[in-house]
Amino acid sequence: MSVSTCMHDKELCNIMHVTGKTLMKITDISFKKAEFSFNKPFEIAFAVLYGFETMVLRIDTDEGIVGYGEAGPLEYVTGDNLDTCMVIAAEFK
Repeated sequence: MSVSTCMHDKELCNIMHVTGKTLMKITDISFKKAEFSFNKPFEIAFAVLYGFETMVLRIDTDEGIVGYGEAGPLEYVTGDNLDTCMVIAAEFK
């Protein structure tokens, strides 16, 4: 943890000081587009969905822990689309 991070997050630094532990570090972030189709159409209030595109995210840590996440924005709901999510995710790479 850098000094600047401690200056901005005093609670986190206090926890580290009391426990004597360091925090795990993210070693890799990867993501890709994935496309799924439904066996039957899925009806919601404003649309019928036959499938969807999403972004699958994988985060690896220095402790060997791997986490997965997913972002499936619907532009007509959130104003965001999958391409925007991919561009923003690339900023964290």
